[in-house]
Amino acid sequence: MFAILALISPILIVLLLVFIPVGACGVLLVRLRLRWLIATQWRSKGIRYLVAYSDNEQWKDYFEREVLPALGSSVCTINLSQEGGGKRRADLGWRLYRHVGVRRDRYPVVCRVTRRGGWEVIRFYQAFLAARKGRSVPLERAKAVLASWIRSDTLLSKAQNTSS
Repeated sequence: MFAILALISPILIVLLLVFIPVGACGVLLVRLRLRWLIATQWRSKGIRYLVAYSDNEQWKDYFEREVLPALGSSVCTINLSQEGGGKRRADLGWRLYRHVGVRRDRYPVVCRVTRRGGWEVIRFYQAFLAARKGRSVPLERAKAVLASWIRSDTLLSKAQNTSS
């Protein structure tokens, strides 16, 4: 048994040395392509946010009454209860959600597109769970970050409109 392991281990090491960098390059290429698509397609349409949520009673009202109206036309939404996996994989909002949302605390999530096509993410899931258990600080903190994003983007768009 040890002899077989001794024979196979150099092959495994070579395979790992080849596949780990190739995998890392693949992830980097996906991320760069996504940034380029966001910069060319969303920025030209004025889309700055992606909101992914569901019809869960804990957060549906908050997102539909407060978040989505505040973001106006600068938002792409995915309601996972209604659309689920049915969105086309080519849809840019769905691609961004799959890239940032599938690892942990998938939804509700708000992604903000930066000027260079990157993104920042606020994950609300743990905050809503904490609020349900009587700890409102994480939820208030997440709401405050989102409110500061909206304020700064509103000021930025007003400054751009006055300079035009």
